Amino acid sequence: MEKVPREQGHQQGLIVGLGCGSGILEEEVSREGYEAVGVDYSEALIAIARQRCPQERFTVGSVMDFDILPCLAVTAVGEVLNYRFDERHRLENLLPLFERGV
Repeated sequence: MEKVPREQGHQQGLIVGLGCGSGILEEEVSREGYEAVGVDYSEALIAIARQRCPQERFTVGSVMDFDILPCLAVTAVGEVLNYRFDERHRLENLLPLFERGV
């Protein structure tokens, strides 16, 4: 894991994972001493994430509904912002999503 938060002087804090899947990145974040919170549509993947990182918080749901808490960083790895089965995943809805964590 790249040590960007530490390089910016943050030794601890929250990292939010949008579309966290099975929690692979959150496991690394946790291992590095940061707190991780994740959200994903898939109940099965969230179950795996909870097993992988029982000390962290995971939610089943849409990134469009997720309350982004004040944090050091927000991750969105893969196609999470392109989900076509959720009609809210349109360009005009992404800017407000990004502004929620500010």
